[in-house]
Amino acid sequence: MDEEILSDDEQRSSAEEASNGDEDRDTDVSDAAMLAMTSSSQQVHEQLNAVAAKHQARGDEAAQYKEWEVAVREYTTALRYAVGPQEECALLSKRSEALCKLCRHIRSIPARTSERRALYGQDPTQMAQLALKDAEKGTQLQPTNALLYARQGSALLLLERFSDAESAFLEGLALQPANEILQAGLKQVQAILAEQEIEQQQLLAEVRRTAVAAAAAAPTAAESNAAATAAAVATAAGIN
Repeated sequence: MDEEILSDDEQRSSAEEASNGDEDRDTDVSDAAMLAMTSSSQQVHEQLNAVAAKHQARGDEAAQYKEWEVAVREYTTALRYAVGPQEECALLSKRSEALCKLCRHIRSIPARTSERRALYGQDPTQMAQLALKDAEKGTQLQPTNALLYARQGSALLLLERFSDAESAFLEGLALQPANEILQAGLKQVQAILAEQEIEQQQLLAEVRRTAVAAAAAAPTAAESNAAATAAAVATAAGIN
């Protein structure tokens, strides 16, 4: 009887060991599958970023030759493959700059001679709006990236939103006080704002001078009443 019980215990122990062995093997397989998936995911990310880097390089080359339409197109393609906020922000900054440069270029061409009034069916103002959208998205992803505030300020300048542009440049300078791009942008927009202030003051002064002159030329109320009374008396005397 003891032998039978012992045999049962041995069988039970053997079964438990076999079960544990199966669980260990399942765990090993699961870990291996997870590692394989992780490795595969990393490889995919690396491949996507490699494609993005290729198109970014093409965009950079086009920008060097001031081929802004090509640059915008290449940066747009690169953004489709970029993985990670740092890569995306870099491309958003580059595309925003290229859109601003293209906007300025098209505006510099006389309307009668320009055959490229639009990019993908959009006018220069829409390009500036797209540039601003890129810069704003970039600052949302990386709020401490000073260059993106420079891109934002440049787009706002093109949209003639000068006070907003000044604020964007100041935000960037708060992050990087020595940034020359931000300093130049702030200087430009403050010069425009100062000129607008002078024009407003001149207009206000002209309005005041016109009002004073009109008041001096107009008869007073007493003079008007006296003239009216005299006319009435003269009329009455003539009638009598």
